[in-house]
Amino acid sequence: MRRGLWLAALALCGSALAGPAAYDYTRFVLPDDWVRNDEQRYASYSPPGGGVTLSILTRFGDDDAEDTLEDFIARAEKGETVIDAGKAEDVSNDGFDVYRQERRVRDADGRTVRRFYLAADKDDRATVIVIEGDEANYGRAETAARGVVSSLALMDKGAGEKAAPSELEEMAGEGGLDGFYVADPKRGFLNVNTMRWAYGVRPAALYFDPLGDVYRGAPARFDIDVFNACNADTAWRCGRYRIEGGEIVFRWADGSTERRPLQRDGEALRIGGLTFDPAPGGGAVPVGGFPWSDEFNTGDWPARDGDRKDVAYSIRFLEDGRFELRGVSGFRNPKVGAGILTGGRFRIDGHSVTLVYTSGASEVVGFARFPGDSGERLLIGGKVFGKP
Repeated sequence: MRRGLWLAALALCGSALAGPAAYDYTRFVLPDDWVRNDEQRYASYSPPGGGVTLSILTRFGDDDAEDTLEDFIARAEKGETVIDAGKAEDVSNDGFDVYRQERRVRDADGRTVRRFYLAADKDDRATVIVIEGDEANYGRAETAARGVVSSLALMDKGAGEKAAPSELEEMAGEGGLDGFYVADPKRGFLNVNTMRWAYGVRPAALYFDPLGDVYRGAPARFDIDVFNACNADTAWRCGRYRIEGGEIVFRWADGSTERRPLQRDGEALRIGGLTFDPAPGGGAVPVGGFPWSDEFNTGDWPARDGDRKDVAYSIRFLEDGRFELRGVSGFRNPKVGAGILTGGRFRIDGHSVTLVYTSGASEVVGFARFPGDSGERLLIGGKVFGKP
């Protein structure tokens, strides 16, 4: 049975349409023009033009909502200057343990930021929802964001939490785009390694097949298999797209649909207010060292290894076709460690790079060059490596 968490009679405003959406065991109504951001350890959504994010974090254990809220804020805002702390309010109802709080802070960049926090507990599963944005943009999206929160429902334990991705039937007229495209919007986000708020460039990526498949994010490889590899946890990444005049419609395997304005600007695509530039493969052989940058907030390569030693990951390309990978043994089922240094030979072929290790093992992973003005960035096996 689905049980709703209703906080207030707040209608969805600022958007003509709204539709059902889901993340883990949460269900809610999302404005039709909002998009899901590429954060892999939690769900994050933004309105057109960004400026505000709504984040949903689940499975905090069995702490009650008041303790969860207090602990989360203390960690997430560490080092920030509190302007107005507000007051935590108990809004529990209908068997839910629910607390909320509104705050204004000055972050490390000197921005004045407003945040609305809500923590709820049901079936010993603490959940945190946050509306976050700089003060100049917050009011523009606040009503719609609060409407999402007011529509929130938490599923009973075991009730469809890991539903299989839906089948997407092909329709006439789908397709028409080809290749990997990247946009570099700036927005607030929760750094999963530090559990603190941060602000900066967060890449948005789309991989198109000309026959109508689309993948949201940076795949580990660029081939047709990536469109069929999504499971219940990653269904939001795989979908179909169709161009309808000046719009592009995305239908994702998690059941959600997005409709965005589409314009072509030379080789670039303007989608819903963001400019997506092509991220080519091949080209000149990279030379020198490239440290890893967790720009997709995966947190899957830990900051410390099993011996609690700091790990610095990087890849170095040498002029004679050799490479050195530091901190990690490879890209598939890797071992990590501060002292790990492995190497071998490499060959780049379009959107693929073949790595042949000195151990005799080999793997083929995706390769792309990210556009931008901040120096060369390479996508290798779904990981971003950039010039320091």
